[in-house]
Amino acid sequence: MFCSTGSCTCLSNFVAIQGYCYLKKNPGESGCQYAEQCSAVWPESRCEKSRCECPEDVNGIPYVQAKTRDGVICILHSGEDGDPVPKCPLPEYDDDLLTMPVSQLRNPAMTDPDDSDVEMGEHVNPLQFCSSSSTDYTNFVPNGGGACVYSQDPQSGDGIFIADIYDCVTSSASMANVKTAMEGVYDISPAADGICCPNRGLFIS
Repeated sequence: MFCSTGSCTCLSNFVAIQGYCYLKKNPGESGCQYAEQCSAVWPESRCEKSRCECPEDVNGIPYVQAKTRDGVICILHSGEDGDPVPKCPLPEYDDDLLTMPVSQLRNPAMTDPDDSDVEMGEHVNPLQFCSSSSTDYTNFVPNGGGACVYSQDPQSGDGIFIADIYDCVTSSASMANVKTAMEGVYDISPAADGICCPNRGLFIS
């Protein structure tokens, strides 16, 4: 705590609770005493058994913890009505979980699903899947075989660096459901284990 403009203020990594400063806690981190320590980092997150947990759900769809290059975040496990794709944290969800969030990176290299010349299973998915193990941020690999890279060419090759604003958000259980649901429609890379979302620094203060 320090004195700022005539009043006592907590340091930026602490939150004021009942007249005291308590350390902010990330999703999945233990040692919390109050829910405010958790929600100060991630809105509506809770302190359960001294551990910060993600918000419960939206319309019955649970939030799950997901690892990123910059730390742990909370994402929705899936959409509604059979939509298996996990959702990026932004924008906030209300009643419609069917719409792909604007923060979800679109794949500009997708092929036309109605193009009869393209065999089933060879389409580039309009969602940008990714592989968290890839550190090549300038080479585009279709169907989630590489890092989050922007490209307008559906084939592997040079892409545009976007790793400063997008990160590969991993969710193994969610991606297993995605691969099962899209089998025979989209040839998602075996290496794909996440989706491209804005990095943690863009929505965590």
